[in-house]
Amino acid sequence: MIDDTRNARDAALIAVAFDSGARSGELEDLRVGDVADHDHGLQIFVDGKKGQRSVTLIPAVPFLNRWISDHPDSDDPDAPLWSKLSKPDEISYRQFNNAFKDAAKRAGVDKPVTPTNFRKSNASWLARKGMPQAFIEDRQGRKRGSDVTAHYVAKFGGEADTTYAKLHGKDVEEDDPDPIGPVDCPRCGKETPRDEDACVWCRQPLEYDTVEARKQEDREVRSAVLRMAKENPDLLDNIEQAREFMDLFEDDPELFADAREFADALSDG
Repeated sequence: MIDDTRNARDAALIAVAFDSGARSGELEDLRVGDVADHDHGLQIFVDGKKGQRSVTLIPAVPFLNRWISDHPDSDDPDAPLWSKLSKPDEISYRQFNNAFKDAAKRAGVDKPVTPTNFRKSNASWLARKGMPQAFIEDRQGRKRGSDVTAHYVAKFGGEADTTYAKLHGKDVEEDDPDPIGPVDCPRCGKETPRDEDACVWCRQPLEYDTVEARKQEDREVRSAVLRMAKENPDLLDNIEQAREFMDLFEDDPELFADAREFADALSDG
């Protein structure tokens, strides 16, 4: 879903929702000042049903850092973290939820995608990885002995059985967990998502095959443009005009959406 977002804010929101397992209201109320550095990544401070707690983020770090760098008022600790793209006004509840729904629709995801669903997915994922029930409860701000958390641990947690078998001398084949944390870009040195082909900051390809594929794409695009220019010289003027519009829309993706809705309304008559 993150790959199908249209801006850094929505990508960060989805990443933080899964990584933190926070409640919808806890996410929505976050301020820029609620994000802090941590030895292993970043921390967010949320206010929930059981008071304030800190949640360490790791996979979401590059996405959140990228959004903060683009945030229209990242120097104001009281500014809403999930602001509009071009000004530090808080997005509406509808826009907040649409960040999930729109990305899911583009990604072809049919299941419900709300922060609550991400919270459940986070709990089940942690249980699968063998995290203790108390850890999940503390991380998600649940009461001790939560029936919900106990359900996830009972259904998905197999670590206790493995530990018991090892205690009795059984040879247990253990799977090393797939790493999901960010990696350092070899060019800019910033953390970027592990599963991306290119750095989210400087677009440096991270794998040799990706480098070669990108070079081939560049060659093909260059050849196509030269052919079009030869066949239709006037096309270059149109391309220059189109580039100006694309630069404008790239700076403010919401403007593109508004323009498209306006054009659709005109075409419908």
